Amino acid sequence: MKPLKIVMLLSIIMACDLINAQEIRMAYNLELPLTKKFEFETESQIKYPVLYSSSKVLVFENSLKYKLNKKTDFAIGYKIASEQGHDLTSLEGAENDKTRINADVGYKIPVNNPDLSLKFRGRVQYSETGKKQHLYQRSRLTVKYNLHKKFQPYISDEVFIKLDDTAFRYNRIKVGMETKLSKNLGLDLYFINEMKFKTYISMQYIAGLTLGIKI
Repeated sequence: MKPLKIVMLLSIIMACDLINAQEIRMAYNLELPLTKKFEFETESQIKYPVLYSSSKVLVFENSLKYKLNKKTDFAIGYKIASEQGHDLTSLEGAENDKTRINADVGYKIPVNNPDLSLKFRGRVQYSETGKKQHLYQRSRLTVKYNLHKKFQPYISDEVFIKLDDTAFRYNRIKVGMETKLSKNLGLDLYFINEMKFKTYISMQYIAGLTLGIKI
């Protein structure tokens, strides 16, 4: 597919998702290399539900990544989500002070443009009381096109499996555009279509923007 057609297709998808957005997310992400093999990453995010303007969810995540080689990396992370305002139930359930411990494996498939990558995450989720709530396994495939030195459109599909009862719970499709502002700064504009499978199927549309900083 030609670059112009890709941009046009992504623009249409983004426009449709923005109109239907039920939640807005704003975040900043900081990547700090510690050594040639180890990297520290921290991210802070605010989630604003469109229909419940008085509520918001604050999310903080820290992780330590180990780069085995150019294709494979491992990471462990700590994430906490705290709800502010009125009760809010998202597709991941109520966000009241939930703590998550994550273990990730990333792999870049050795192909040229577009770039393909896989990410597998195991997640243990706790409530504020420290009681274990859920075990999840997440698998994500990302396709990223090197359209220009400063622009990289991408699309990814991620599935969530709840290991407590070995059930397929969520499917998340994400479409976005990464823009390089400078050597150390970048923007990621994205839209998410998230489906939850329980006794019925529910949908959520999310629009977000992340400022990335690399030191």
